[in-house]
Amino acid sequence: MRPSLLSSLFVIAFVWAAAFCPVRAEQDGLKPALRTFSAAQETTAPLADRVVAWVDEDAVTLSELQEALAHYQSQGDIAPGKADEAKLREARERWIDEALILAQARQKHIEVPTESLDNRAEGVLARMEKSHGGAEAFNRFLARGGTDRRALRAQLREWTRREWILAQAVNERIAITDEEVKRFVEERTRKGLPALRYHLSHLFFPIGKDAPEERWKDVEERGRGVLAAVSPGHAFSEVAGAFAGFLGILEPRELQPELAAALEKLEIGTPSGPIRTERGVHFLLIERKTTPREILYTIRFEEERAKWIKELRRKATIQQNRL
Repeated sequence: MRPSLLSSLFVIAFVWAAAFCPVRAEQDGLKPALRTFSAAQETTAPLADRVVAWVDEDAVTLSELQEALAHYQSQGDIAPGKADEAKLREARERWIDEALILAQARQKHIEVPTESLDNRAEGVLARMEKSHGGAEAFNRFLARGGTDRRALRAQLREWTRREWILAQAVNERIAITDEEVKRFVEERTRKGLPALRYHLSHLFFPIGKDAPEERWKDVEERGRGVLAAVSPGHAFSEVAGAFAGFLGILEPRELQPELAAALEKLEIGTPSGPIRTERGVHFLLIERKTTPREILYTIRFEEERAKWIKELRRKATIQQNRL
């Protein structure tokens, strides 16, 4: 798959990548021999097939790393931009970390239900098709990049499987008691920090702050018309296109004052009326709230992940070749 197509697919799918997984040595007996010849391979093999790292007995190829980088960028784990050597090095470190955890997960026989993989992949593909104007147009788009729906579905399933297993493996090392949650809330309160975060979507209609009042009212009516077309259980983005989107998982202090004030009065799943800011007109929707336990879990997850990776790296044999 061409890098340009990969980039397009990541934008369309928002959070799920359309990257191809690597070709690994499939027979354990061949891996030591491959390691012996890796230096020669770097100079004689095609660029996309070079081995750029070994994690114990598993090879990491350059093509695998390029595709992983595109995925990490689509997820926000690595800053967007050209796949230069610095970004490839960053992606390689992250890939090595994940490879070590996945190896532990295999030993524990951690796996994701097939039905969950199928449902997630089909959901992403359906959104992709819709954004391209239907199945035929989407299939033509994929064909121009040298792939098809079946291959893309397989890769979406594989990335979903990988991420689910990584999360589950770390999750098994975390236990949070009610007393810890209570202390966490008390500490946040003492520091003046909120103990809730909001999963927010919005409609946004940009308008100059010096626009006449009639223009502001017209835009507000347009937003109300969009909201009237939103069926229960459907996202803003399904009817509003470029004017809608997921704001993120935020605390009130991270929002403009006008939006933060409106947030206090909102119920989950009920959109706000028009909110004016200096940038334009907003309509907010709380999709759900993140509880104190979930916030604490997120903090513990990152701490435990970093601690575990440090332990695993000490025990692993890692070899990194030139990029």
